[in-house]
Amino acid sequence: MDPTLASRLARYNQLCRGYDDIYRQAALEAGISFVPYYILLMLCCSDQPLTQSDIQKRAFYPKQTINSAVMRLQDLGYLELLPQGQRKILTLTDTGKAFCNQRVLPVLDAEQESFMELSLQEQEQLLLATEKHIRLFRQRLAQKAEPAGD
Repeated sequence: MDPTLASRLARYNQLCRGYDDIYRQAALEAGISFVPYYILLMLCCSDQPLTQSDIQKRAFYPKQTINSAVMRLQDLGYLELLPQGQRKILTLTDTGKAFCNQRVLPVLDAEQESFMELSLQEQEQLLLATEKHIRLFRQRLAQKAEPAGD
């Protein structure tokens, strides 16, 4: 691989991990592990009810990891599962809402404020380039996984 390309890709990957590092530190300071914290982030950001399946699809974590994290949040009294037809909706309890107000929403506010400091053009460029890279990465990985023809 071209050394310049390798250096840029390493820098990009380090930057991507930087987001997780910020959230991991926030989770640590809040006294819970990363995945339960991430679930709370997703619930706070969503404008619609979410199930464990919704969380799993959006977070790209294994089903068992999400299930364990949901059980931990229930044990802490932050979350309950409310039946809605065939689905069980993840719902914050009053204790969970108070925790989110103190430990999750300030982090989300900081992220939103920092994003708003980018111009509209910078925001759009960031989104488009990231979406394109993820799409191409998935395509190339799928090609690599295909068995070689005879």
